[in-house]
Amino acid sequence: MDGSKSFSFGKTIGMDLELTSKEAPVGEFSCDLLVRDLGRDRIVIIENQFGSTDHDHFGKTLTYAAGLDAEAVVWIAEKIRDEHKAALEWLNRHTDSEIRFFACTVEVIQIDDSAPAVSFKPVVAPNEWQRGAKESVEGSRSSRSEAYRVWFQQLVDEMREKHHYTNARIAQPQNWCSFSSGISYIGYAVNFALGGELCSWRKSPYRGLYRFLRERREKQGSLRSSAKPKGSN
Repeated sequence: MDGSKSFSFGKTIGMDLELTSKEAPVGEFSCDLLVRDLGRDRIVIIENQFGSTDHDHFGKTLTYAAGLDAEAVVWIAEKIRDEHKAALEWLNRHTDSEIRFFACTVEVIQIDDSAPAVSFKPVVAPNEWQRGAKESVEGSRSSRSEAYRVWFQQLVDEMREKHHYTNARIAQPQNWCSFSSGISYIGYAVNFALGGELCSWRKSPYRGLYRFLRERREKQGSLRSSAKPKGSN
């Protein structure tokens, strides 16, 4: 999968993704794609593979996850073998909510004379409802955290279904939630401590911030011009 498609691919697994780097070094190895889940501000690794999944790439994904301290692992191949599907499902059942494992198949489809298009199909994904129920029973999730999750779940659902603004599907038991602005390293955040805010995930965000403000001024100017009656000065 090309890195330029990482954001659109996020819809497949219910995340807003932003590409951080390609071939990210992990010791003597390199991870295919290193992306960021904007909703949780966490690292996601994506491993691509031709053909069917194999033990070599399975080991690599775990190595990359450990080396990069990833929050989510995504394994993409033409075919996900049953034993690897079972292994990832087992990991999702026996790990906490801080790490998630996904597997997706990829194929190229073409309808009549249309241009070929890449299609991703999720094969493995964590059962978020099951994990949430388990945490509630074990007492690892406080009532306040659960209240945050419920409130932000409503926000995430509305932003996705009504406004088509996000790919995210699952809210987290935390007091904040962030969304992409469409500009790298600049995003919108909503939280209960400080209200809405513009935030940056880069140590030197000024270039991205200047671009954001410039584009906003241009859009505002365009709206004012289109709203002005014909013949007025």
